Amino acid sequence: MSEFHISVIVPIYNCCAYLEKCLASIAAQTMTNFEVILIDDGSSDGSSEIAQKFAQENPGWQYIWQANGGVAVARNQGLARATGEYIAFIDADDHIDKCMLQEMYIAAQTEQADMVLCNYCEEKDGVCSKPILTFAKEIFEDVDEILLQCIAPKYALWGRLIKRCIINHCRFLNKNGEELAFFLQFLLSIKRVSVVNKPFYYYVQQPDSLMHQKDNEVPEFTMMEAIVQRVFPVWQEQKMETKLFNFAFLMAYAGMLYTPSVANGEKAFYRRQVTCMKTWSGFEIFCYQLLKTNELNLLYQSKAMGCKFYYLSKVTFALLARDLDNCAIKVMRMTVWWIRRKRGG
Repeated sequence: MSEFHISVIVPIYNCCAYLEKCLASIAAQTMTNFEVILIDDGSSDGSSEIAQKFAQENPGWQYIWQANGGVAVARNQGLARATGEYIAFIDADDHIDKCMLQEMYIAAQTEQADMVLCNYCEEKDGVCSKPILTFAKEIFEDVDEILLQCIAPKYALWGRLIKRCIINHCRFLNKNGEELAFFLQFLLSIKRVSVVNKPFYYYVQQPDSLMHQKDNEVPEFTMMEAIVQRVFPVWQEQKMETKLFNFAFLMAYAGMLYTPSVANGEKAFYRRQVTCMKTWSGFEIFCYQLLKTNELNLLYQSKAMGCKFYYLSKVTFALLARDLDNCAIKVMRMTVWWIRRKRGG
């Protein structure tokens, strides 16, 4: 039996402007039986002092410093040290409602859920949006629905409780800590998901957020490469359904192109991604399903991606299926340009 009901993991890197509010919201929780693991990824702006102060003042909190290695390394460090029955991830520039941990843990126990998720608001310049997510129901047990309704619309780690025994063996696969590849490692182990449809998480939109940083360095290992090379071989052993491979593949493609630093990739970078995609044994079947059937329409219907992006993707894969790789790369780069323009980048 775990000593703590929940382990809260907070990666920290140069976020002193928002960190105090984040940690104060965790300290103010109505629940008391949880631990907090603060992983300082080599901060140099005063964040370290704030984190150490909270760790000293709150029982069950621990502060760990590491040389800067990226959010994936920090999260993996937190996972290795966690002892709680459930894991919660919180970004250091966000904050949470005081009832979040207690109400989500009650739901986890009442529903015997492997994962619990709540709704969230986006906060910009101190102004909060209405709750973002919509849910068709409160309990999900079908693996298709879990992927499309509980992961695809916002595959961020925050705003969730996940059973530690399910993710104990999982690790983040690249330095940016891509969440989709992490989720897909344990998708089949999630048998029951409970929804607490209350906006307990406040996602603060900042230009230098962990999730918004515009690193000029093109990723050495993209979400697509992580999923094709590390996740899919395991799925093949587990005999996952073809449609789940197809959903995950298109989600990985979207996640790769939406990574801000991909905009700086040269043609060789995109050619590497094309080579990676074509090495997947299910590539031809995926192209057929995307181009000739409506099965993958569910991804934009579930708001995992916009309709325009979906149809640009169909153009890209129609070209790739005909081995017109150079033309496909042009469409990929045009898609990235469109994404940046839409974001105002």
